[in-house]
Amino acid sequence: MGSTFTGEVIDGPIDFLTLRYNAVVTAFYYGNRGKANEKTGTTGAESNRLPQVRCRERQAHRGLQTRRGRVPPSARHSLQSIRPRGCRYTRRSPLKVCRLPAHTACSRQPTEKKQVYNDGVVRVGLIIVFAIGTATTVLGYPSYTEMFDDIPDLVSRSTLACKGEVVYAPEVMIVDNPKDQVATATVSMDRCFKGHAQVVRVVFDAFTTGGGHSGGPLFRLTTGDYDLFFLKLQGDNFVAVNNRSGALPISRKMGPSAEGSDSLTQLELDFKAGLNDPDPELVLASICSLGAIKHLHSTSELLALLDSADLLQKTYLWEALLKLKTYSVLPAVAKFFADQPDPPIELFLPRDRVFAMEHRLFHQVSRIQDASALAYLQQFALAPNPRLRMNALQALRSIEDPRTAPTFLKALEDDDSDNAFSAMQGLFALAGGGEIDWVPNWEDFRDDQPFYAAKCREWWQAEGRQKTRARFSKWVRPAGATRR
Repeated sequence: MGSTFTGEVIDGPIDFLTLRYNAVVTAFYYGNRGKANEKTGTTGAESNRLPQVRCRERQAHRGLQTRRGRVPPSARHSLQSIRPRGCRYTRRSPLKVCRLPAHTACSRQPTEKKQVYNDGVVRVGLIIVFAIGTATTVLGYPSYTEMFDDIPDLVSRSTLACKGEVVYAPEVMIVDNPKDQVATATVSMDRCFKGHAQVVRVVFDAFTTGGGHSGGPLFRLTTGDYDLFFLKLQGDNFVAVNNRSGALPISRKMGPSAEGSDSLTQLELDFKAGLNDPDPELVLASICSLGAIKHLHSTSELLALLDSADLLQKTYLWEALLKLKTYSVLPAVAKFFADQPDPPIELFLPRDRVFAMEHRLFHQVSRIQDASALAYLQQFALAPNPRLRMNALQALRSIEDPRTAPTFLKALEDDDSDNAFSAMQGLFALAGGGEIDWVPNWEDFRDDQPFYAAKCREWWQAEGRQKTRARFSKWVRPAGATRR
């Protein structure tokens, strides 16, 4: 069962039915389950599975001055965006527990047609969503934007990329009809990394509703905010290029001036200056931003920080370095995974931030596509934690190296049928796929895993291994090469 992430709201009052907790949900998504392949007539391997969602709601009074990105227009919206149909959150009950089905049946019935392996249909994906909503500053709490920020993309889409302070922003309004309820804030820029500006007017969402906001994420600004802004021109004002990541936390510390350098180089220098900020939360934000650049001129500053970092800071550093493909940290990450106790059913933030970061590190494992990391990925694929195994198997399948076959064969016995199915697909991919008479869909495999695991081993011995040898004898992967 997945853990639900929570965190105490310590500031108020609240102007609508809201959660008492910061982060609400960890949603594990097994991609393309039950999706039919039109060309081959096969069914995708995976179906949606979500953990138990637990929410506490309470009635409170109006009058909250919200902060952008920290208090959603309705904290209920964080749940509504991922909840299944039929799971309702009402004012009548102070505690609502929604138990979601462990598996959703495949929409396609078993077919007697020959199954054709198609790796694109059955590849497993993992998305971990942390929905954060508090009335206080929560920089550094594990969040969605920290995981998936793409700073090169944000810069490329921006007319203006600058850091500065919101010197004035109107208070958020409480309205019944939120359509077109926007306001304009005045932002004084201290340094620009793309474009030039001193004072700009930025349009932001200036509303909240008691009934909840059913649209996408809102972009909020509050007087006193200090952020890195990614903006584009709209008429006489600027708007965020991305409501989730249009304004990111950043240190006020300035990096050295780099005349003639590109925007990403200047941002790298500023983020590295933020590693020395006296506020530990801004240090964590700087680490996240460095990882989100995707390529640094040097990772030495991050590596040096590992020597003095506490465990929470180390998890942030490991995540950033894995994003930057610095796999020399894998031994330390492996030890961290081995030493971590089982998480509680509910994770209370900020108390359990290390457990939340463990999930984010699992996600980074799934993104590894470098054969030099095979030894650790194979170790992770047989680890006690089923989610770590799932992510490691996904990475091994993306690398597609014949040396992974023994791990896939062992994983056919995985207690989690999703992982065992993924291992079977990994073996099919090594052999080059093609038409195989007995290939089950995911639902059939789940219902009789021992039979199909044995069938897969027989197939591997009879033809899969030979096909793999023939396939890879024509191309020997250089050490450290990644799959294209």
